[in-house]
Amino acid sequence: MATLISGYLSPEQWRLERQRERNYFLIEAVKKYSDYRCTTPDRTFYMVTNDDVEKLGHLILAEGSTNRLHDEDRAWLEQMAGAICSSDDCDVSCLPMVYFDEADLIRAWKELHAISGLRMNADDEETLDERLYEDEDSDEDDED
Repeated sequence: MATLISGYLSPEQWRLERQRERNYFLIEAVKKYSDYRCTTPDRTFYMVTNDDVEKLGHLILAEGSTNRLHDEDRAWLEQMAGAICSSDDCDVSCLPMVYFDEADLIRAWKELHAISGLRMNADDEETLDERLYEDEDSDEDDED
């Protein structure tokens, strides 16, 4: 268990604090620079996809919440397929819904619309369907 020694954070406490900050910076960047939005009666959801490995890192830096990303932050962002956040996510204790598989991200976004009783924008639906089926086709090719 991590303990505070002489006013300094232990390595475990520092790691947890970095994770909270990273989540907060990601939430703020996704809300401002999202690729997709879904507005329900009680909140708005935002989704960003990681088309470009550096995209999420650049969004966080553009947000101005931090001026540098640590190597572990970059490694985490590079592994991500994308994230979904809500307008209720507003402080360091909130967690974004992070996905490391693009098909799971797209399915979650579609499910969010379905359970909210909302129809997705036709252009967004077409784009995401193409990406989903492209991803599923590449999975089938990997099995052969």
